[in-house]
Amino acid sequence: MITFEGNRNLLKPAKLLETKTRNTYPHISTSKLRVQIGYLGKDPNFFTNLKRDYSVLRKMIKESGDYYSSIIYTLSEGKIGNCTEDAMFTELIGKINGQKNIYTGSIGIDNNGKGKFLDHVIAFITDKPVEGSKKYYLKNKEAVIIDPWLGVTDFVGNYFTKLKSIYRKTFMYTNNDLFGTFSNDKIAMELLRAESKNPKEFKAKKKEFCPKVTLSIIPFIDKSLNAEKIDELKTFFPELIIKNFKKVELKND
Repeated sequence: MITFEGNRNLLKPAKLLETKTRNTYPHISTSKLRVQIGYLGKDPNFFTNLKRDYSVLRKMIKESGDYYSSIIYTLSEGKIGNCTEDAMFTELIGKINGQKNIYTGSIGIDNNGKGKFLDHVIAFITDKPVEGSKKYYLKNKEAVIIDPWLGVTDFVGNYFTKLKSIYRKTFMYTNNDLFGTFSNDKIAMELLRAESKNPKEFKAKKKEFCPKVTLSIIPFIDKSLNAEKIDELKTFFPELIIKNFKKVELKND
């Protein structure tokens, strides 16, 4: 049994990885600006130029084949990075500091068997066997999610709860097309009850409007990030080393 204090201690090194990601090379996120000030914002030219610069840097990363070195350059020199760069940088920092079971992955939402990706990438730590391009349904405390873009580090179950509630509007999903109606939405439940002829009909409607929604993750596995490459990057970028770093140790009962 993991206690509340145990949870905090377990998440502490993961939070250090998130903080290290955000603070080592301070940068602008074009996708975050899009959410915060809209697609155009107050200065359309400023935002357009940022998007252009980001596109150039992304093309450079793809063409280089050396994703992790290029991401360091993008963040440190280009001063631009979105969720993908943040997540891969977190993975790199983790592996440089001995956290071998850390990965980068795309997250999606599955609603009654219908899946949809959020166009969002996170880093995650899990003791479960992980292969690239496979979909995983991790729950409760089977993984720790590190999301520097959102500024959230938590167990996968808690992270998903926050994604569905606090950060729902961040991903532009404000209606029921993906997440459905929540059973703890009192107003929605009262309306549903009023429309129902009897408790049995209410139960059926509630099941329809409150679907089982699950979080899925598809990892990226870059085999070029081997022990030799990690040692090389560790030598060239000593600022990525966290002194006295204690690895995240998951204990799933």
